[in-house]
Amino acid sequence: MCSAFLWSGSPNITSRAKIAWEEVCCPREEGCLRIRRVKDVSTMFMLKLIWRLFSNTASLWVSWVRRYLLRDAVLWDVKDTWLGSWAWRKLLRIRNIAKSFVRWDIGDGNTVRFWTDLWHPSGRLIDIDWESGTQKMGIGRDRRISDLLVGGAWRFRRCRDQHLQSMIHDVIGFPITLSSGHDTVVGNLFCIDPDPDWDTTVERLQNGTYDRLTFILLRLVFQDSVYFIWIERNDRKHSNRAKSVEQLAKLIDKVVWNRLSSTHYFLKPKLKGIMCRWFEAHSHHE
Repeated sequence: MCSAFLWSGSPNITSRAKIAWEEVCCPREEGCLRIRRVKDVSTMFMLKLIWRLFSNTASLWVSWVRRYLLRDAVLWDVKDTWLGSWAWRKLLRIRNIAKSFVRWDIGDGNTVRFWTDLWHPSGRLIDIDWESGTQKMGIGRDRRISDLLVGGAWRFRRCRDQHLQSMIHDVIGFPITLSSGHDTVVGNLFCIDPDPDWDTTVERLQNGTYDRLTFILLRLVFQDSVYFIWIERNDRKHSNRAKSVEQLAKLIDKVVWNRLSSTHYFLKPKLKGIMCRWFEAHSHHE
């Protein structure tokens, strides 16, 4: 339809196409128009909506989804039915893509569900032994981390099932300390907690070992951060204008996003997966 409209002015006349749509979507450097494919645009849009479902700055649409479609259920468990709009059904169908880079960082443990949320490296614990594990261990499906991790120790019922014993061993071996902070959907390009010391950050950039996509993103974020922090410094000193840390972070995020989109990464094998890696590095508070 897009191709027909481009060449004929109507989405219904398909006989006048001059160039294959795959070629039209190639970069300008190759003599084409660099038009974004609807499939690529819609998939990234849906991934953004999944992130916003975990954000405390949800839009009116996301709030409506939480109230009428999720109904306190977990996004990963909702059945794909006729309920909801096209956007909602599309979102449900790409959940397996989102699972690969959505993780929770435990704060106070009051938000994250023990069984159904993605907080353990093994994945969702409910998928390990399905529903039978909730009965054998006497832990309800909706129990939160804070219900089970008390005083630094897990409260588990004795269980003879070897499969569940292995799962319990993995859970106990995964270090968690509850704090007063909120549970957070997280990612990290450094793979370790960031350090506020400038020299430490520069040293990590210079001497750290990273995969190619992570290294590209680290350099891009570093350059944009330096630039906008310098702009912010000048605004505060000369114009008496100041942005909050959150505003500055959103600005840098938007610029990185736009620069990644401008590279036409989905057409370049060397950049395949870079946008997913960028999503992994985000943090959103619940």
